[in-house]
Amino acid sequence: MSISSKLRHQYFFYIAFALIIAVWVIGVAASKTLARTQPTPIGLTLLIPQASSLQHPVTQAWLATAKEAGILLNPVTDDEFLRARANNLPMAGVVLPDSVHQQASDLLITHLYRYVNEGGDLLVSFDAATLQHGRATYSKEASRLSELVGVKYALYNTLGDATTGQGVVYANRNAEKKLAIQPGKLDFGVKDHDPWGALTTYAYEALNYSFYKTMGAGKTEALLKSEQQDVIVSSSNYGGGTVLFANLPLGYLKTRTDGYLLHKLLTHFATNIAKQPQLATTPDAIGGVILSSEPQLESSGLHKNAKGSRAYYTTADSGLGPTHSYAFGEPAQGKDIWAFPISHFKQSASLNEISQQGVSQTEVHAFIVTFLKHVSDNHIARTLHFNPGPQAQDTHAMDMLSLEAEKLQDNGRFRWYRMNDLAEFMTLRERTRWQVTQSAPESRSKQLSAYNESSLISQTWIFDKASTQALKVVEGTAVVREVGDKWMVRAEDCRSLRLEWQEPGKS
Repeated sequence: MSISSKLRHQYFFYIAFALIIAVWVIGVAASKTLARTQPTPIGLTLLIPQASSLQHPVTQAWLATAKEAGILLNPVTDDEFLRARANNLPMAGVVLPDSVHQQASDLLITHLYRYVNEGGDLLVSFDAATLQHGRATYSKEASRLSELVGVKYALYNTLGDATTGQGVVYANRNAEKKLAIQPGKLDFGVKDHDPWGALTTYAYEALNYSFYKTMGAGKTEALLKSEQQDVIVSSSNYGGGTVLFANLPLGYLKTRTDGYLLHKLLTHFATNIAKQPQLATTPDAIGGVILSSEPQLESSGLHKNAKGSRAYYTTADSGLGPTHSYAFGEPAQGKDIWAFPISHFKQSASLNEISQQGVSQTEVHAFIVTFLKHVSDNHIARTLHFNPGPQAQDTHAMDMLSLEAEKLQDNGRFRWYRMNDLAEFMTLRERTRWQVTQSAPESRSKQLSAYNESSLISQTWIFDKASTQALKVVEGTAVVREVGDKWMVRAEDCRSLRLEWQEPGKS
């Protein structure tokens, strides 16, 4: 072959190679453009190390809690999170769960700092990311997330075997309001004047939790703390974002019959910090009470209706609404069986016990008023237990309960619920498929789409009014009403629903 022929072959080779590269570059650009123009599902991100972590009981507990609370929480692996960051895909907030995500790479830690600094919101639970990736050892000084959460913790090199502590957890009045903690769940002392109240449960003199010993709180807002002043729950700002730190194994506790704080903190993070819509846990988002009056307070009060839905009252998960219980780390019953935890007043499980323990009628009345206001304001249903008895104070408590409930009923803010009826509603609600999408990462426009093959009737979505502008129904039938600082969208008898709104503060 002559030199000129070789040059021509090389020339054509280079041209062909350049064309291949050009086509590839155009294809990548086109795919990115298409990704930007296609609606992107958004919601909270539950960060897990790898796909197999999805089967972990604690992962399932986080996801089940989100579904019960009416919050969109999508499991995403570390690799998927890093790719999403590279492609500038929107995320409503990131949750780093306990027990599942103990190990984390330095690259992931770096991106979490950047994500929050750029305006993202993050929830960190207990031992998440406390261990070096691949080595399962603590960092030298403290958790690598300490600067991000505003508290030094996981101080293994300094404290050794005393790295963790155990004891009673206290919440202040601000936390009681912010986290919507049930009245009676905190014990503020005999005269009820102490600024910090101990978290309580039924039958136990003291409710003890395990936590990391902490140093320094900086500019964080401590919501819960230990008796030794360790930060248990705190909120802090980092750059343009907010970090909620839970120094408790929230998911693990849920699998061990104590899911109260997981529900409270996840709901607070989703609705108050990340400003996400929530699917109400009651029909028409009207709060109320299930009055249980079984002769014995046990965990085996099973009820069954004609359609097969089952419900039972329980002393586990006290303070929660209808929930799927766990036993020994695994779901206790089938998906259509609902546990109805009792609502207690300090260590008392029923109105009878409160009276029998010498609590004054004034205090009982105050508890009833604040409890009913709690379920009404938060659009939730809770179970009160009452054993009918001949004592005068029992009758007086029931009379007060009826009178205060009637006042709220007259204003359309309260309902009495039956266990079976609410269990049936919750089962139907769990079969509702819904998502929130955004047309492009830079777009202010958002859409909510929902579908239920039976009906969406009485399903209600709650929106933060300040974060939701020009809300309208574009498909299906629903009633939009303003309640305080919220928008309520109650679906009527339709199978599909689509809403649109504008999010302020974005270009």
